[in-house]
Amino acid sequence: MAWKKLIQIHKEIVKRGEDDFFTLYEETRASRASSIKSFSLNSFSGPWETSIELLNNNNFSTALTANQHEQFFIGGPLFFRDGLDKLTPLIYKEVDLRVKNTNEIVLDPLQSKWFVSPPMVRAILQIDYIDDFDEWLKEKIELLNSNNAVSVDGIINSFLDDFPSLSEIYSFDSNADNWFIFSPPARVSVFNAHLMRDYENLEKNISSSPGGLTIFNKQQKTVKAEMELMPLVQLNQDQEKAVKTLLSKNPLSVITGPPGTGKSQVVVAALLNAWAQGKTVLFASTNNAAVDVIKNRLDEFNAGFPLYVRGGAKARNNIDDVLQQVLMFAQDDEGLNLQDLAAKERILKSEVKELKDLIESKKPQQITELYQSAENAYSECLKEKLKITEQEDHFEKQMKSFFNKNVTVEELDSKAEILNNWTERFKEAYTNFENNNEELKNIESKLLNGKKTANEILESWKIDLKELSDLNWILNSSPDEFKKINNEIESYVNNLLLEEDPGQAMSDIDPKWETKDEVNDSLRRLKKINAAIGQNITNYENRYRKLKAAQNQHEEIIQKCLKAGLKKTIKVDTSYFTDWIKCWLDYQAIPKNFFSKLPFGEVKNLLRKLLALEATFNQEIPMKIWRELGELNDDSRAILAEYIELLEELSEKQNRYLEEVENYEEVLSNYQEFKKDAVEAKILSTEVPTDVDWDAFISVIEANIVQANNATKAFSKISAVIEISKKIKICTNKVFTIRSDQPLVKEWFKTDIGSKYESIINSLDKNCNHDSAGRFKSFYDQKALSPITDSWAELIKIYKDSIPQYEAKTIILNNSEFKKIIQKFPVNDINKPEINSFDDYETFIKFNNEINKLNNEYAEFISSGKNNLASSSQEELSRALSQLKIATEMLEDPAKLEMTELINKIQNTDLEEWPEDELYQGFSGFNETTLKAKLNSKYNEIASLAFEKAKGKWFKKISTNSSLQSSISSLRRKLGSNKNIIPENSFVDFKNVLKAIPIWISTAQATQSIPMMPELFDIVIMDEASQCTMTHAIPLIYRGKSFAAIGDPNQLPAIPSIKREEENAIASSLEYDDYPDHLRHYDNNVYLSSFLNLYQAPKNQILLREHFRSHPLIIGFSNLNIYYEKYKKPLLIKNLGKHVGKDDGVSHVQVSGESIKPSQGGSWINPKEATVVKEVIQELKSNPKNNSLEIGVVTPYRKQADLITDELTKEGLIAGVSIGTAHIYQGQEKDIMIFSTVVSNGIDSNSALWLSKPPNLLNVAMTRARKRLIIVGDMDYCENNFSGDMLGKLAKYCKKIDKLSKISLEQKKLFELLILNGIEPEIEYPIADMHVDFCISTNGQNIVIEVDGEQHNQQQAHDQSRDALLRSLNFKVLRYSARDVRETPNIVIEKILENIK
Repeated sequence: MAWKKLIQIHKEIVKRGEDDFFTLYEETRASRASSIKSFSLNSFSGPWETSIELLNNNNFSTALTANQHEQFFIGGPLFFRDGLDKLTPLIYKEVDLRVKNTNEIVLDPLQSKWFVSPPMVRAILQIDYIDDFDEWLKEKIELLNSNNAVSVDGIINSFLDDFPSLSEIYSFDSNADNWFIFSPPARVSVFNAHLMRDYENLEKNISSSPGGLTIFNKQQKTVKAEMELMPLVQLNQDQEKAVKTLLSKNPLSVITGPPGTGKSQVVVAALLNAWAQGKTVLFASTNNAAVDVIKNRLDEFNAGFPLYVRGGAKARNNIDDVLQQVLMFAQDDEGLNLQDLAAKERILKSEVKELKDLIESKKPQQITELYQSAENAYSECLKEKLKITEQEDHFEKQMKSFFNKNVTVEELDSKAEILNNWTERFKEAYTNFENNNEELKNIESKLLNGKKTANEILESWKIDLKELSDLNWILNSSPDEFKKINNEIESYVNNLLLEEDPGQAMSDIDPKWETKDEVNDSLRRLKKINAAIGQNITNYENRYRKLKAAQNQHEEIIQKCLKAGLKKTIKVDTSYFTDWIKCWLDYQAIPKNFFSKLPFGEVKNLLRKLLALEATFNQEIPMKIWRELGELNDDSRAILAEYIELLEELSEKQNRYLEEVENYEEVLSNYQEFKKDAVEAKILSTEVPTDVDWDAFISVIEANIVQANNATKAFSKISAVIEISKKIKICTNKVFTIRSDQPLVKEWFKTDIGSKYESIINSLDKNCNHDSAGRFKSFYDQKALSPITDSWAELIKIYKDSIPQYEAKTIILNNSEFKKIIQKFPVNDINKPEINSFDDYETFIKFNNEINKLNNEYAEFISSGKNNLASSSQEELSRALSQLKIATEMLEDPAKLEMTELINKIQNTDLEEWPEDELYQGFSGFNETTLKAKLNSKYNEIASLAFEKAKGKWFKKISTNSSLQSSISSLRRKLGSNKNIIPENSFVDFKNVLKAIPIWISTAQATQSIPMMPELFDIVIMDEASQCTMTHAIPLIYRGKSFAAIGDPNQLPAIPSIKREEENAIASSLEYDDYPDHLRHYDNNVYLSSFLNLYQAPKNQILLREHFRSHPLIIGFSNLNIYYEKYKKPLLIKNLGKHVGKDDGVSHVQVSGESIKPSQGGSWINPKEATVVKEVIQELKSNPKNNSLEIGVVTPYRKQADLITDELTKEGLIAGVSIGTAHIYQGQEKDIMIFSTVVSNGIDSNSALWLSKPPNLLNVAMTRARKRLIIVGDMDYCENNFSGDMLGKLAKYCKKIDKLSKISLEQKKLFELLILNGIEPEIEYPIADMHVDFCISTNGQNIVIEVDGEQHNQQQAHDQSRDALLRSLNFKVLRYSARDVRETPNIVIEKILENIK
């Protein structure tokens, strides 16, 4: 293998990628960069602010709003070659970009220094030489700062002064927009400066040794790994196998992990076990997000312990902190009893195995489902019994309302029959009376005419009288009173119009003052506050100065203490330190002779006192200092005295500071009192500054004094108007009272003229001035009130005329015929309604009908309803017992015997009450959630013990190794002085340091802190390997003895930064004809290269099959159509109870839109789909349940992402929503994802199939959601035009789920369970003249599954006939009740799978 040529090819690829990174365009359709309008760099240190509207590239603005970029840089001023539109910044810096208040941009520097851009570095090196560009630029920036020349011209001239020939090659335009914000281009991974440095070092070293690259010389075989892992992380069988393979002596490992299968779990377990075994590991990924996932997982174990080093940029790396921690821990000796830990671990492992075996047996699931089903059935049993009781109570109440004694069914029927016979005679008497009484007919006619006239009057007010007597309320009303009130208003209005218009004067009176007295009271209070504040300010300023002085002195001594290694707070009284110092000085002053050292001599007394005082403040001095002091003697106490003096000063300054804080707070409390006084003086609380601001407070007080003075003058001007206004207000209140009391007036107010009157009265009531008075005057003069008052008076007359008619009618109806029939009323114990005359005929007929209805309903309840409910209750009890028996059969003795005995007691009715506590105790131990929680707790305990054991061994290793400690100190110094880059003379130190810190994690592009040494690490692990090019991985692989690639070939591959032709040309220029395919850059990635280099890779790769992340229906499509198709095994979906909301899973919105290809680009949009996506997000955001959930939108096409971003931005919906293509979303996940497919009428087939052939892009889009996936697209079009392709399969899948959601939740649940087991059934499948719920064709069998709802009980014969016909057509029929699917789904699916097998 021509290693040097290989390295040179990839080095050239990195350089070209670097050029792409720094090439910017002023006019571009790309969305990765934008110049900033009229932006100037006011300082080199930042932060800097601008706004989205000042960005010159709208596409970049859209990408920012949609959170489509992760990394940002600021660069400028710009240089270019004449005739070319390519721009390059002279200097650049990485920044953190924040958008606040939807438009403002804040750029915070992530690095302290600026860098010269690599293209400019190369340009300068062609004409001159600089040893250190970083130092050169630092000096130039310091000079510009000192000369106040931070400007575009200043920066450009700094370059041209030292390198004048640059002006002959490049052009500069200081008048243009010279500053750009930019992100890495899509084809170039995160910035490559350190990668270029790696290749430069690799090019020098490769001839000596190819390091770990020899792994790719030939196919590598794997051996079965036999080792015991430390139980630091919970692993399934596949994950455990993967970790063992990684840590074994296999030179190459390939781990294939579909979405959500726990790849990070494997990495964390491998890193922790490698650390425990003392193996060195370099973990890398293509992006910071993936590395941070592992970092955060390791931090759960870390807790301040130096477990790993995070490499990378200064803002992210923790190298110095970790090295310092190791040195500190090296001084401690953690004494651990390893035997005790091992014994505890053995017990816990035994308990874990027992719990794990129980959970994996699926018994807990089934027992819990059966137990809960039994409890549910018993609940239904009680409900049916309760219905009987409720019905009986209902009938009893009805009986009591009709009869004054208890009545049996037979008695009720008899009394109803007798009453019906009498009612017939009563009807006959009433009919005869009505036919033979002319006078009654005349009265009825008059009343009818009166009602007709009244209704004609009331018609315009939408009041319809049923009877004239309904007008009885009108006698209590008076249209004359209404007239009188309005006449009074008219009189007051005339007087008001004679006065000066109060409008301007009233505007000077704040509504908070209603009277002149209130204004005067406020004015008095305000002047008093103003005077008091002036006196308080002097006191405040004195206190504030003293506080700041005390605070500065306190902070100064804190810094001294921290620098000396002491704490920053003291809890012991100052006197102890003062006494110690005095005692120590006395001790030093005494001559040390024979007599002074006697047991009771002065020296011994002082020593005892020193020891006693030291005991009081022992805790205030860190243990590290006590260890450094060692045994206390005269020498060590001399050193201690320096610490005590610092602590004495700290205690004094601390006490003084706290005293000044207390004094200051006392002054602050005065401020709060003034605030209360101000509110009492009618100043709004919102006007008063919340924080102490005396100037602002005084301004508020003075403004309110001016306002109060103006109000006083205004009140004097309009005193007459105020009196008139009060009288008008009294009248308007009377009008409002009439409106609420009188139905007629209330309805009149709803008419046009009434609404106009109401508006005028409201205006007068709220603001009594010439304008409102004039409006009333005009309305009154038009006589607009006459129609209502005239109609009102006429209605009163009509009603008064009807009163004698009603009286005469009552006399006629109460005649002898009525008295005769009523005396023969047959039932004495009935509570009949009051019947005073034939006029009550309708009332009695209604009463009789109600008794007949009661009789019929009660008879039906007794004859059948009660029995049906009792039978239903018994059936539910039988189901409860049946479910309990099945669950009991799954138990082991003695629990099985105990539960059997309990069930027999229930069955034999030996128990008065349902034994809920005993049943709960018997089955709660099998609750799957509880068992899993218990198992996790045991795992955590084991992990904690294992970690403690490993820490113990680690302590022992480093605390006795002085050479190691020396290397750590040396490496810290070298890193600090060499910009976090390890110089070659420290490589030996680094290798030694790996003994203490064997785990290093970094992105593939930021390895500046890791030496370029061959086989430096035992293992190199690359995550997201399918997304990583070999160009990025080669320097990492070189550093390792073995290599592991972790990834998913079914997700998006790495994006190359150059084309195949360019790569071939580079190889040709180096005369490398045998350039191997598996080590190329283009059309290759680390996962693929590793897979091809692994002997019998399909067999020897480790496939992770257990999926933990998403709802089963979300992963279900990829599971069936990608992973099952490829590996012939479905993924095993775990955590089934994780997402159980009724909306969780997959849903789709059919959009028959149109795909459009914008004229200026190669991307597609679907405007109608974008609108629907906006509506879906609007609906999601309107539901408070979704407030805490992450929402994302994914689409195959960049232009569609931009269009959706625009739609959401216009509607103010963009906040909290991430929008991007599948390439942006790889490696990410959200709670809710919306997938806009774009594919519809208008798109060409090649463009449509781009997202499904291969299916990697579609797979990424479909698997980003945890909880809910909403597909917005034209599924009809996809099904009709791509039926055999993945798009057609997706359409069919979505329609099945949509159809099942409409049919029943139980059928949807069963579909979900079948999908989980790698079976996609046909639904509503036509056979002969029938449609069956599910049809499965597998293993040479045709199986029909029917889910029976409640209607099955009514049509059993019909269903049996269907089953017989299906069997005759060679179909096996399985029937399950909807209730069983709902309550015991795991038992149902187990039975189905048994039948399929």
